[in-house]
Amino acid sequence: LLTVLTKTEAKDLVDAVDMSRRTGKRDRALVLMLLHCVLRRSEAAAMSVEDIRQSGPYHLLNIKKAKGGANQVVKIPPHVYDVLDGFVRSMGYVHGPVWRSFSTNGTSGKRLSGSSIYKIVSRLGVAAGLPSRIGAHTLRHTGCTLAIEGGASIQQVQHHARHKNVETTMRYIHQRDRLSNRAAGYIDV
Repeated sequence: LLTVLTKTEAKDLVDAVDMSRRTGKRDRALVLMLLHCVLRRSEAAAMSVEDIRQSGPYHLLNIKKAKGGANQVVKIPPHVYDVLDGFVRSMGYVHGPVWRSFSTNGTSGKRLSGSSIYKIVSRLGVAAGLPSRIGAHTLRHTGCTLAIEGGASIQQVQHHARHKNVETTMRYIHQRDRLSNRAAGYIDV
């Protein structure tokens, strides 16, 4: 089964970001983007400031060379954009990578790798006291599942997650169904 966080666990993960640390604004914006825009970690790692744009009242992220090779666009929810924009502005970034290293080992300012993004999310999962080890893809699964549970249609989630086939999106419904319909729930001793 895929690892999927509950709404409470997802909130706990976001709240686990230590905003007093130098990395706080970055990590909070990163987690919100992964969760709400259901980004793959490779898509997040490739994000540049130039990929964020406004179209009418909406803020969009252009994803270059997404899975499947095509350029794609995802809507950034307003509350997520506010956090992202606040982070980007506070850093003075006008071009280049959005997610940069703050490390003191000579990589400061360089683009975070997918592996680094995985480690950030995993570390936050531990800090949040989550029961199992999680990674960046957990937030993608969680975003899709919470959208479905919140009333989004399968087609809406398929489009937002940029799934080629609806069968991929259906996995999120089937996973929760399998858990809620386990035989163990019928055993009464």
